[in-house]
Amino acid sequence: MRKFLFYILLISVAVSCTEPIISTFGSIGGTVQDGETSEFLAGVKVTINPLGYSQVTNSDGAFQYDNLDVAEYTLIYEKTGYETYKHKVTVKPGVVSPVQVTLNPAEASLTITPSVLDFGTKESQMQLKISTTASGTSVSYGLTVSNDWISLSKTSGMVSDTDYVTVVVSRAGLSPASYDGNIFVHLEGKELSVPVKMIVAAAGAPVVTMETVSEVTSSSAIVSGTLKSLGDSKVSQLGFCWSAENPSPGLSDEFNQLGDAADVKSFSAKLSDLKSSTKYYVKAYAVNTYGTSYSDHVETFTTSASGGGGNDAGGDDSDKLAVPQGLVSYYTFDSSDASDATENELDGILVNTPSFVDATVDGTGKALHLNGTKGQYMSIPYNVFKKLDKYSISFWIKDFSVGVIFSGITSDYVRSDYPRLLATTDETFRFYTGYDNYNTTPAFVYQYTPIQSQQWHHIAITVNDDVRSLYVDGTKVDANEAYVGGGNGYDASKIFIGGNNDGKYDLDCSTMKIDNIRFYQRSLTNSEIKEIYTSEK
Repeated sequence: MRKFLFYILLISVAVSCTEPIISTFGSIGGTVQDGETSEFLAGVKVTINPLGYSQVTNSDGAFQYDNLDVAEYTLIYEKTGYETYKHKVTVKPGVVSPVQVTLNPAEASLTITPSVLDFGTKESQMQLKISTTASGTSVSYGLTVSNDWISLSKTSGMVSDTDYVTVVVSRAGLSPASYDGNIFVHLEGKELSVPVKMIVAAAGAPVVTMETVSEVTSSSAIVSGTLKSLGDSKVSQLGFCWSAENPSPGLSDEFNQLGDAADVKSFSAKLSDLKSSTKYYVKAYAVNTYGTSYSDHVETFTTSASGGGGNDAGGDDSDKLAVPQGLVSYYTFDSSDASDATENELDGILVNTPSFVDATVDGTGKALHLNGTKGQYMSIPYNVFKKLDKYSISFWIKDFSVGVIFSGITSDYVRSDYPRLLATTDETFRFYTGYDNYNTTPAFVYQYTPIQSQQWHHIAITVNDDVRSLYVDGTKVDANEAYVGGGNGYDASKIFIGGNNDGKYDLDCSTMKIDNIRFYQRSLTNSEIKEIYTSEK
């Protein structure tokens, strides 16, 4: 019995000496206030990542997350009419980590529709719709025009939801031609531009415009035009005129005849038997009983070198582009601009006047040179990745610096700015495909030191559901086959080549030379990437 009591005593002492249990969990709690009035804001959506949970603030602007693992979290605050805000909070064990956040009211912005007013040959009056994103408030705006042939029903106004302005064009006293102007919408020191287009047709004569040049090889090119107006009689002849010597070609130069036309239409033709490594000028033309009309605009293009792939040709001396299936847009820069070489006409916009170099991948044509210190970049006003789980990017790059190589961009520069390829200070390529990775986990990281060789190198990236792959000079160098994250570009509305997202993020503009940029709406295979690399080098 004594021995039993002794054991009981020992157990009692051991229990009484046990240290208290320390919690391994913590909490985050705080309030959200209006940045101007300091009033507490109810109904603010507070999302905690990477958990992905959300809650809204109560009537006192308060929120709290409990039972959190000790770790670093990102909190995102969203409310209609306010700028989105995010920051990081470290959770400590056994305590509530306090936060106090202010949200600033979002700047009022206007949406203008349509984005282009095209009056053609006959229309003289159209409506411009002006809408505001500022909920519950009225926004004042002003209007000016670039040309006296454009007039407006009013030059200023107030809009709380939607307002309309009547736009009138006058063709009186103008010579037959295509006319381009602008309406400028002024809002709180900012200016939006709405292009205005109009055609003044010659009396009785047809009206024709030159559109695009694509699929340029060493000996051929595809050209397209549009018959805008028949004039006062049936068109008996239409086609294209071209010359390597005459900057304004006509029927006295080389031309083809595509037949007649009884209605307005688009038309195209293949120009053959061209000289290699030669710059050509091309116009569209149309003929009726009242005369011959030429397009005002002259397109230029340069054929590739004979026997090589060229910047636009695929392998050997083929007239076909290498791997055309699923190609959405293609930028060769051979015409010293950012025009799209495909029939989709997704032309880019060059910002801050980048230059072009002749030292290209295969020694022919041009390449784009972006100077990051001058904030130069290329904007493509369309997102070829939008809502896609499969896509590919292919390009050649040389002499690049730290900064953005390319990125999807939203109009509000928030959570949808993907996909994105960065060149970082630790000499790596980091590729991000969507917001689900919370801007912390790239799809892959590649040490780019081996290609900083002052030589052209081919880069290709493919996205195929949850597989992201990187190719350098036709060879796969990295692949993340278990990646989980957004892959469809979300709601990005355009793509930047270079740039720093208009200064919205603390990212550098990359200095680089870049050429032959291809965007595909499918995932390319290993052999297809090898084919592109071989055809263009």
